[in-house]
Amino acid sequence: MSYDLYFWREQEPGGKTPQQMMNAFQEDGPQEGVATWPRDAVIGSFRSAFPDTQDEGNQLIWEGAGSGFNVEFSYSDEKHIKLIIVLCGWKLLDSPDTMNQIIAVGNGLGCALYDPQNDQRYA
Repeated sequence: MSYDLYFWREQEPGGKTPQQMMNAFQEDGPQEGVATWPRDAVIGSFRSAFPDTQDEGNQLIWEGAGSGFNVEFSYSDEKHIKLIIVLCGWKLLDSPDTMNQIIAVGNGLGCALYDPQNDQRYA
């Protein structure tokens, strides 16, 4: 089981609910009105905040604080990310500093957080 966090940045408010956006992200290719980042920039942001992060090619893995997290991506093309998905181990919820650091990485990329566990999108 994991506690999932989703990050994306809308260039213009599109009027879609977070769930509608999540459905749209399942489509391949660019998403109208959604910013993208070079994969290297996203990886650099996570490694800066979590130096022990391992790049496994299709995901990033970090272990610490008695738990860990994986970072997965949805791509607009082979080098640009449109959605960042962080799958946190439940025990990581006992480390608010770590959770806040993950959120800070997303915010530093200009993203808002979507927490599907409570269906909230935070600016």
